[in-house]
Amino acid sequence: MAQTVGFAIIGALILSLTYIPMMSALFLSKKVSHKKNIADKMMDLFQRGYAPLIRWAIKMKYAVVGGAVALLAVALFFFGRMGGEFIPQLQEGDYAFHCILPQELH
Repeated sequence: MAQTVGFAIIGALILSLTYIPMMSALFLSKKVSHKKNIADKMMDLFQRGYAPLIRWAIKMKYAVVGGAVALLAVALFFFGRMGGEFIPQLQEGDYAFHCILPQELH
């Protein structure tokens, strides 16, 4: 089983490095034309909001890492105090079924 999976992965790797690029070069169009669609406009909007936040986080890297470590410590504290009452009790008793069918009379 493991050999079969390994051969399948190696075969997929060889296929993706040889056959797929060749077929893409043959059948895909070489003309590049791009007009902005709704996804591009949404990504530009997200980028305008995200870029200043990333610049701030890089500038304040010690505060960001310190805040993340503090949140981790708080989470570990509460996790340690949580207890096990949220785990449901499993009633895993054994059931023994013994079916006796009536004999057919001929």
